[in-house]
Amino acid sequence: MRVEVGEGASATGIEVRLARAPVVSVSGVIKGAGEKDYPNFFLEPSGGPFGGMMMRPPRVKDGRFSYPRMAPGRYILLAVSWGEAGPKAWSEPIDLDVADKDVDNLELNLQPPVDLEGVVKWTDEDKGKAETLGQLELTQNRVQVAGTLAAEIEDGNKFHLKGAGRDRYPVLVTTSKGGAPAIQSVEMGGVEMPGGVLDLRYGAAGPVTIVLSPDTGQISGKLENAKASSVVALVPEPSGRGRPTQAPLGPNGEYEFKSVPVGDYKLVVLDVADLGEVFGSGLLGYYEAGAKQVKVRAQDTLTIDLKQP
Repeated sequence: MRVEVGEGASATGIEVRLARAPVVSVSGVIKGAGEKDYPNFFLEPSGGPFGGMMMRPPRVKDGRFSYPRMAPGRYILLAVSWGEAGPKAWSEPIDLDVADKDVDNLELNLQPPVDLEGVVKWTDEDKGKAETLGQLELTQNRVQVAGTLAAEIEDGNKFHLKGAGRDRYPVLVTTSKGGAPAIQSVEMGGVEMPGGVLDLRYGAAGPVTIVLSPDTGQISGKLENAKASSVVALVPEPSGRGRPTQAPLGPNGEYEFKSVPVGDYKLVVLDVADLGEVFGSGLLGYYEAGAKQVKVRAQDTLTIDLKQP
């Protein structure tokens, strides 16, 4: 439930109803840990930045773990073993759907991090020459363990990235001016990765080739009945494919996004208080229902009017 209270106002008569929910346990075993390893377990409710907090099990013994009192819901579980320089072994994240029965005999296998090497190319090399590339970034947008992994784009647009966990990562390449060109395709070992998402659950199958598009479009419109705390944001799809951006509102609620890289987006009206949460994760949480799907093609000039929720 979300309650909005304006400046100097009060909210009364709000009724909150509680429902009984079953309490179940989640348990299993971790494999691949050495005698001196003390893995941390991350059990994080999924569903965006407003989905819940990270939890660690109250009991770990002989490689076995147990969460004895879990509320029903969707969760993501993984184990990480830490060294002096950061994570030294990861398990593949497991998606859990906890209902009214215990979840037992889960198995988490620790594997060493993945090292990557590869090259960045452009669909139009002549247009691409006008840009100097900055970094390759892989963002953990499901469970935040090590944050964003980054590697500098070197001479010849080559990169070397070390220490990636066994997960699926949206790919982001930045320019020296802070831009983020559209990802046209991502290949590993000559095999294209669906949706431009780099799948490292089974390690690196070969060099990575990332192809960028220099093409852009623009989006503009008007926010009807805009509030002083309202912000219009453009969030790339899938989450992590690019950086969310916001457009300043004019006196009559006008907004404009210029030089938008081609691709899929969600256009959404946020409250400025939630801006940091959404921009930090790229996930919309309870704003998802009010978001508009937008596809930007080369040279598009889109006009999309919005209503204040």
